[in-house]
Amino acid sequence: MIKAFFFRLWRLMRDRFLLGRAEAIVRGYTPERQAGVRQLYDAAATRMALADESTDSWYAAAAVTLYLEAIPLMASALLVARDLAPPDPTLDLQAALAKVEELARTGALPPLPERYQAAKALLETPEPSRIDARGRAAVEELGQWLRRQVEPRSMRQVWIARGVRVSLAVAALLFLVSGLRR
Repeated sequence: MIKAFFFRLWRLMRDRFLLGRAEAIVRGYTPERQAGVRQLYDAAATRMALADESTDSWYAAAAVTLYLEAIPLMASALLVARDLAPPDPTLDLQAALAKVEELARTGALPPLPERYQAAKALLETPEPSRIDARGRAAVEELGQWLRRQVEPRSMRQVWIARGVRVSLAVAALLFLVSGLRR
């Protein structure tokens, strides 16, 4: 029982802190797939960042319009990462969301966000100028959920991030030990 607890604790630390899950995902990419995922992810992330910068409710429609471009890109990145779509061309909104829904329904992805249906309806609305702040929040939640499903880093970036995390942990431990010795 104690052995199982420590095994689960080690596995959790390896997967989360030492990026073991990220490394396993990236090892499964071919160079072409890695390049496709990165290109789609960067294009979507840029649009999402710009939308997130416009925090005023006055710009809700503009932000949703940017997310309207970003969500198919991010969904395409997810599908390319899972080798379910070719790197080009980007899927349209309905096709991308249909494939994501299917993956969530089969358990290949975590459950969709709570306000998924509201976000989907808003994204399919022909008049984005009528979208309010609550609708914008639902769309942003969907975009962030999709973002968390994609691993865009290269193996080198995963190793660097792991090294930084381990270095910071060692530095914090040394700081604590030196503080206790005083």
